[in-house]
Amino acid sequence: MLTLPASKAISSNHHLHKGSDKSSINLPEIKQTVQFTGSTKSVPKSESTNTNSAKRKFTKKGDKKEEFDPDKIAAAVRYAQLQAIFAADEDGLDIDEFKDAMRKTVGHRMTDTEIEFLFMKVDANCDEKVDWEEYVTYNLLEYQGKTLMIEMMRQRPLHKKQLQYLKKAGKNFIDHTNGKYVTLSKEGLMSTWNMNMKHLESYHVITDVADRATHPWMVDMACMYNVGMIALSSTDRDITLYDIHAYFNPVLQTLIIATNQLAMLEKTDEEVQVAEIRSHNKPVVTAIYNKTFRFIVSACQDSVISVWDLHSGEKVIQTVNAHSRTERGFEVPVEITTMTFDGPQRRVITGARDGSVKVWNFNNGNCLQTFITPENMEVSGVASVNHRIIVAGWSRQVHIFLDGGDEEYRKDWKQKHNEDILCMTHLSPNIIATGSYDGDIIVWSRDTGQLYCTLNASKGTQPIGENKTKCFEIRPEPALNEIQEDEISLDILKTFGSVANEEMMKMKTRNQSPVSEESNKNQLSRREEYDELCKLYESAIECILFLESRDRENGETAIMMTSGAEGWVRAWSIHHQGGLLGQFNASHKVGESVHTMSTDINNKLLFTADSCGYVKIWDITEYCTRSVLSASQRASRWNYLNETFTYVRLMYCSEEPPASLVTAEKRPPNIATRPPPSSTLPKITLKWPFLSKLISCSHQNN
Repeated sequence: MLTLPASKAISSNHHLHKGSDKSSINLPEIKQTVQFTGSTKSVPKSESTNTNSAKRKFTKKGDKKEEFDPDKIAAAVRYAQLQAIFAADEDGLDIDEFKDAMRKTVGHRMTDTEIEFLFMKVDANCDEKVDWEEYVTYNLLEYQGKTLMIEMMRQRPLHKKQLQYLKKAGKNFIDHTNGKYVTLSKEGLMSTWNMNMKHLESYHVITDVADRATHPWMVDMACMYNVGMIALSSTDRDITLYDIHAYFNPVLQTLIIATNQLAMLEKTDEEVQVAEIRSHNKPVVTAIYNKTFRFIVSACQDSVISVWDLHSGEKVIQTVNAHSRTERGFEVPVEITTMTFDGPQRRVITGARDGSVKVWNFNNGNCLQTFITPENMEVSGVASVNHRIIVAGWSRQVHIFLDGGDEEYRKDWKQKHNEDILCMTHLSPNIIATGSYDGDIIVWSRDTGQLYCTLNASKGTQPIGENKTKCFEIRPEPALNEIQEDEISLDILKTFGSVANEEMMKMKTRNQSPVSEESNKNQLSRREEYDELCKLYESAIECILFLESRDRENGETAIMMTSGAEGWVRAWSIHHQGGLLGQFNASHKVGESVHTMSTDINNKLLFTADSCGYVKIWDITEYCTRSVLSASQRASRWNYLNETFTYVRLMYCSEEPPASLVTAEKRPPNIATRPPPSSTLPKITLKWPFLSKLISCSHQNN
């Protein structure tokens, strides 16, 4: 056995920095002796004696003997080397210096890609520098967050200490042989519970007490696993034994038990209840994809942020009570209502129902910054652009916070919305769009907060400028026939109920005079009444999506898609000569809403999700765009759709491409009973893109 002082082993470190004149690293002195046992070299007896005496000198009585771990010592040395590298550069390490330092020390087994990902995770403030404090803080918080997540997700039986609260009811014990909990009350009620704390059976162990003046109490219980019995003691100074031994026959699927009698229980064919695996305990509010780290970040109403690995499906880390308030001394979660990434996708920004906005390093669950909107009302939209955090919500205003600054640097844009803002999005480089409950879509200048234009399907197809008196005149839509009018009215009454009926009666009363025939002629038609009700109740804009790859300077090309109430998806051009170019109903059933949309990177596919739980994939290659595919391009696109989507092969059963990937024939059932407002000019704008796939995400379909 070869014995070496640890200080000698450490002092052999080589130079760590380019051009550094330091020959060693200052490490805390290790007083214990390091012994290597695999050597064939003998050790003098005197040296061995000194070693043993040194062990006795530094080992206190009762201390646990520490075993030699060469990997642990090597890790500590490399960690100290990494700290020295950071200490030599006060400004921190850039990405190349960080790679070099990690390869020389703790990251010698990591690939370049893994080191780059680690650098981006640590550099949450995106200053392209990482110092020692940032590195250590990130690792500590990541370890703490993952440990907490594992503890929360672990399913384990209650420990004895956790059962102490049941002592008020009597004695408790766990039957480990059958996987049951056994509880005993003072009154003599013994109950059995399964491992999920579901009550199984109860037994009264005290009998024949009618002729007694006092009722005995049960005082203790013990389970004897080796003989399958439970021993009970009472105030009568007696001990009663119960035989709980049972035999299960796996062939006959029978259970034989014996107490005072012998019984055989036969298994019955019951429906197997499969446990449903849930990613969150409360409804998921939003889920976004991070292309930098290839993670999915989701948030639920219980204010839990979860980070998922896209390829493995495993939960990487989670943050509980991301937004919370204190009620009567208890921390109560506040529902998360919106979420987005910052520009480099290093951080996630969340908004909550109480008006709070938080910036997170989602890789370790560290909250970096908190903002509070002045109205303390629900936040429905957040965007991070050019070191500015733009916030909108039910306050009907847009607030600008300085990323990294205090709330005193907040800037408020002039209020333009008349109703609550429900969504917001950003178009690079300097366009912000907000949508509200009354159907207004306002396009802003990000730099100045000035209004470019307002779009509203209930007010017309053309953009409305700052001076709303200059809006274009709307051509009236040809009147529907009487059958269609009856269908609309009946459907309105069915959908809106008494509210719609009341509103229709009010409008009729306002526009009808009992003594004037001229007033009767001016009475609102059923179609006009329907449009007015839609304007009041079914105009909400719930999602805005920009098609960034399309031509923005062309008034005949739609670059903005909106969705919301009644399931209508509309394509808009924000060009001053643009406006509403197309609309279609993407809901699976008439009257359902399309809550959210997304698109691929090339803006050729549109994904819509409605309140029925259906996700639809639409091909929008030729939808509301000036450029039209050639015959060969359309044939190539058709082959791609056939090869990619089984739905296309089954529904269309054609190898030949259609004349166009846009149609006016595909309509949901009964769509004629819920047409779009006449102000949208349905004869011109009503057209459907090509439906490529239909997915049902709901567990119960109506």
